[in-house]
Amino acid sequence: MKKSKKEHIETYIFAPDLLSKEKKLEIEQWLKESEELRAVAAWYSSFKKEIRFIKKSKSKKRPASSKIEVLPAPVVKKRKHSFTLAAKTPEAKTGKAGIQTLRTFISEENKAIVRVIRENGGNRVQIHAISENIESDDIAMMRIPGVAELLISKPGGVFSLGDEQFSEETVRNWDSCTLFIPMDRADLLLNPDTGRLFLDTHRSDKELLSVSISEEKFLVKVHLKCEEDFYIDKVIVSNGEKGYLFLINDDVIDLPRTFINNKIITLFFFN
Repeated sequence: MKKSKKEHIETYIFAPDLLSKEKKLEIEQWLKESEELRAVAAWYSSFKKEIRFIKKSKSKKRPASSKIEVLPAPVVKKRKHSFTLAAKTPEAKTGKAGIQTLRTFISEENKAIVRVIRENGGNRVQIHAISENIESDDIAMMRIPGVAELLISKPGGVFSLGDEQFSEETVRNWDSCTLFIPMDRADLLLNPDTGRLFLDTHRSDKELLSVSISEEKFLVKVHLKCEEDFYIDKVIVSNGEKGYLFLINDDVIDLPRTFINNKIITLFFFN
């Protein structure tokens, strides 16, 4: 079926690399001649900004491995009969909200800090992972003692343990935790008006990982190709609020179309 001018303009705004030089010039001529098409292009441009389809340079290079072992922050002697934590996070009540830091874990090598906190008088535990390699919208994962499944964070590295109850003694007996940070990422951009899907890899390291998509009736297949010794074995797919662990089979991730219902879906890759 022949594409309409509006569909060509949509591609011109979202994925200009898919167009030939001649088609780009033709579309630009349409825009010069038609006020209506200029309005369409302006709407798509606004939509593009809204879903953050703006190229940004990567602020930091990811480390070689997703896996970071974090160990209890060492206790150093301050003065006689007084001790304090080296990570400047005393295991004490802090602030007016009645928040208690139960435990602090660190990795000096990877510049990562994990704080285990809870509200005073409550049983619900929350974990905050802080690292120069966790951006504000990144999803991280964590393995903690006594819990079989991997925990998946909210954007920014905050883990909520739901209704699970951990006593202070249990948390203090944790000998270590394992933090997993994303090695790379890609975004799927959905135009809700047309249902068209675009792949945005501007924040991925193209020297190490190539990502492409193919579409079927009920599935979107995400194809991965890793270079050299780089590999990916886990992926978290996030709708911006919650992340879900997906399997990778033969370097392909099968995403049900019903799952892609937000303007932006982000895939975080781990090794």
